[in-house]
Amino acid sequence: MASISDLPLELLFFIAQFSDYEYDICALSQTNCRLYFLLSPEVYRRLRETPNPALEWAAMNGKEDCVRRLLEAGVPPDMNHTSGVKPILLASLYGHTDVVKSFIHNGVDPKQMTFLGQRYLELPPDTEKISYSHEHIGGACIEGHEQVVRLLIDHVVETQPSSDPDQTKQPLCLATRFENLSIMRILLDHGADPTIKDFEGFNALDYAAHLDLEFTSL
Repeated sequence: MASISDLPLELLFFIAQFSDYEYDICALSQTNCRLYFLLSPEVYRRLRETPNPALEWAAMNGKEDCVRRLLEAGVPPDMNHTSGVKPILLASLYGHTDVVKSFIHNGVDPKQMTFLGQRYLELPPDTEKISYSHEHIGGACIEGHEQVVRLLIDHVVETQPSSDPDQTKQPLCLATRFENLSIMRILLDHGADPTIKDFEGFNALDYAAHLDLEFTSL
């Protein structure tokens, strides 16, 4: 019985050029080793030239091997993708330390981890929605990802990026507001100032008092 695998490689590659979607070519490449080695370069070529949901998905889901392969294939590591967020920030938000390391090793500056404009994040049910510019290690402070916070601090991400309350939500304020005590301790150990106010006019001590948290216990 005739099989698609019996077709000449040149013809198979020609057919693949007519596919509009990367995932169709990717699915075809998974058929056997012959097609994988033939079509994988075409998949990665397309991913390099278009906004890349594959890198976004891999960053969000902690697929370090997939991220590494995409970056090795030339996919830009620091471009904003379909959600308007840099992939390294997605990896940070979801606590994927190895993925964050991959981006840093491929030249991404963690100081540039920002949203395009402002985005809304869903806070716990007993609080209202707030908007803020998500900068530096803020996402990891909110989500309580201790290893990510340590990694970013090691790569010279400042624990208090600005003394201007209009510029940012201070990482220590974020960690305190979300009661992430281990993150608070790390930031304080690295010199974060609990008296610096955020753009809402409160500092970490204010949030701690409201939540009945004691800085002296940290």
